[in-house]
Amino acid sequence: MKNNDFKDLLNDHSEKNTVSFHMPGHKGRIKSPDILFDVTETDFTDNIYDPRPGGAVSRSLDRITSIYGSAHSVITPEGSTMGIKAAIRSAILHKGTPRILSVRNVHRSAVYAFSHTGAQPEWIVSDRGSVTASDSDIISAISDCGDCAAVLITSPDYYGTMHDSSSIATAAAKAGMFLIVDCAHGAHLDFWKDGSMSPVRGENTLAVQSLHKTLPALTGAAVLHSSTDISLDDLLDSLRVYCSTSPSFLISASAFDSIDFMNVEGRDRLDILYSYISCAKEKLKEYGFVFENRYSDPFRIVLGFTKDGVAGSLYNHLYSNGIEAEFYDRKRLVLIPSVMNTEKDFNLLLEAVKTFSGLEFAGSDLFSDLLPPEIPEKVMSVREALLHESELVNVSDSEGRISAEPVSMYPPGTALLFPGEMISGEYVSYLREKGFEHVKVIKVH
Repeated sequence: MKNNDFKDLLNDHSEKNTVSFHMPGHKGRIKSPDILFDVTETDFTDNIYDPRPGGAVSRSLDRITSIYGSAHSVITPEGSTMGIKAAIRSAILHKGTPRILSVRNVHRSAVYAFSHTGAQPEWIVSDRGSVTASDSDIISAISDCGDCAAVLITSPDYYGTMHDSSSIATAAAKAGMFLIVDCAHGAHLDFWKDGSMSPVRGENTLAVQSLHKTLPALTGAAVLHSSTDISLDDLLDSLRVYCSTSPSFLISASAFDSIDFMNVEGRDRLDILYSYISCAKEKLKEYGFVFENRYSDPFRIVLGFTKDGVAGSLYNHLYSNGIEAEFYDRKRLVLIPSVMNTEKDFNLLLEAVKTFSGLEFAGSDLFSDLLPPEIPEKVMSVREALLHESELVNVSDSEGRISAEPVSMYPPGTALLFPGEMISGEYVSYLREKGFEHVKVIKVH
């Protein structure tokens, strides 16, 4: 008899034996570490965040640092969220200023990191709206910033769009600041060709990667890389400030295992995966899909539609045919393949797409989206807003109110409105068109 709803849910899902084109990257096809590996810090097991000199954890960290060619690489079993917090804190302490220059398309976890670290974000104004920023926007903002500890970018983002992190890192270093890259979706890039698409070895860079998103690692496995003069002890100290005192040894072992696996087999497997993706895209082009030539992750598949709602219909159609996509929004559906996907998986995907009745709505506006209004007025800091008493109101009643949280769709988790910002009439219309019905605002007494 079923008496554990959560475990029953997991059992039911696993028994469906669906094909995964979503996270985690292991796709359910690795043997997870034995339960006997679920131990904690003792004199006999070392400490993930405070490793003994010359001990097992230190030796493993030295190994992955040599694999990536970084100054230091440290793992965290608590996701990129903790890595971003540690990177921001380390930058602030090292540079002696809380100011962080940032693009607006940061993940909402970065918004909470601003609050936890006391960072003061300075937003980069884009030439195409306030969500994304071009490389030239970022480099120009760096030269105008003055006293900032770091510039924070997301590359690649959920849709695979990437920045030229090397050029941005050079500009940041020249201005005396670090580059922090939320590379949560790019853990595979270090093992693709010469690794040039990865920011890990970039000048004066702190890069955070979620191993579980595209590598065969358990959910939560992440790594923080540094090519800066910040010491290993300082990086670990920043992790200790925010992370659990009981980090998962299961997830940590999975992190090390996935890196070792990719170092041995990953390059060949990525070559094979790339051939599968290329063939699939050619077939999808025959169905009417368009893939624009942009600087983007070659392993991300994004299907666009000219009509709202079709992406969601395809998402459900795929699921009914045993295919689980990552997510969809108004006009796009995202698939996240990994080295654990097989040729059979792609064949099943193509067969399912071919039978979808909405293919006539595939179109060339793949990356078009509703752009937000200008950056709203900042009334209070992110930290002040997040710690203030708040209330949930209808979006239609939110004009003139102050946002109390990052307003974002999840996934992808990109904040459209930040805590402490005034909600204008234009933003009310924008949020309604994006599908939001309620928003949390500062409570007025």
